[in-house]
Amino acid sequence: MIFKLKKLEEELGEIIQEIVENQDVVLIDEDEDYQLWREESCIYILDLGVDVYSAISCLYNEDTRDYEVNSSLFVFYNHGTTEEVYTEFGSSFPVCVYNYIHFLMKKELHEMSIVENLDCVFLLKGKEVWNNKQYEHFNVDRK
Repeated sequence: MIFKLKKLEEELGEIIQEIVENQDVVLIDEDEDYQLWREESCIYILDLGVDVYSAISCLYNEDTRDYEVNSSLFVFYNHGTTEEVYTEFGSSFPVCVYNYIHFLMKKELHEMSIVENLDCVFLLKGKEVWNNKQYEHFNVDRK
C-alpha cells in the first residue's frame, strides 16, 4: 500500500509504531565504546529510492559497565541495499527527509508540503505490509 509521508504523523504512524515495538533490533555497527542498533522494518520512499530506518546509538558507560542509549537517528539506505547514504540525529522524520533532499540531492525545497506528499511504503522486515492479511487496517486514504 502506497501512502503519503504526511500520513505518518496521523493514525498510520501510531499503527506502524505499535508493530515495530514488538520487533527485534539489529546491531549494525559497534566498537568498544559505541553501538548502533536499527529496527528491522523501514519506510521505503519511492520518489527518492531510499529505505529509511529508525535507529539508536549507544555509548559505553564505564561506571555501569554497559551500553546506554545516547541518541535516536534515522539511517537512509539506497533501496533494497545495505549501502548507507545518509544519517541524521535528533530531527523528526519529515525534517530528516527534507534535509536529505536539500543537502544530498542538492534540491531547493520551498515548501514542506513537497516532502509531506512523497509516496512511501512500509516494509515489515523487507516485505510490503499490505500482502499480509494481519495488517489489513493499513488501508488508509492516500490523500
